[in-house]
Amino acid sequence: MIILNLEKSNTYFKKILKNYLNMINLPHLECPICHSTDYIRWGFYERNIIYFSNDYISLESSIIKIQRIKCNSCSHTHALIPFGIIPYKQFSDKIISKILIEKLSNSIDSISSKYHIDYNIIKNWIHQFNSFHLSKISIITSIHNIKDMINEFLNNIHYKLDYINQFNCCFMQIKLSSIILNTS
Repeated sequence: MIILNLEKSNTYFKKILKNYLNMINLPHLECPICHSTDYIRWGFYERNIIYFSNDYISLESSIIKIQRIKCNSCSHTHALIPFGIIPYKQFSDKIISKILIEKLSNSIDSISSKYHIDYNIIKNWIHQFNSFHLSKISIITSIHNIKDMINEFLNNIHYKLDYINQFNCCFMQIKLSSIILNTS
């Protein structure tokens, strides 16, 4: 899996989802297995992505095609995931971050009703954040107030890149895998 650094700001997220296939620059990618830069496009798979629209009031869903590539040197295939999308999750990192911040002052029931997200999904995010990601974000940001920490992390792309580089996973990603960033 390769995470493509395409995120400019939250206002461009929908545009990025629609245009990310045109933004892929294969010559600058490196295979996480053999470190070759010799790739060919190797099909697509569809992925449902849920993100905020209308200034964080409602949720919107899109189905996008995720580009797969094959390394010509080692024959491994990799998915090219746009930055801001969490591997193995349908919800964007901004939705999960917003929910985690809201949980500090609201109940899971009220958040679930407000955004129409299943109670158990939110409960699972909170558990994952507290048991796995909280300490890591605290290390990267050096901030200990949870609300400030999440806000700072969410709005600073360098923290997100540091997180991926240090822990070899994205924020709120459960399964670990090799990640190479395309920062061109």
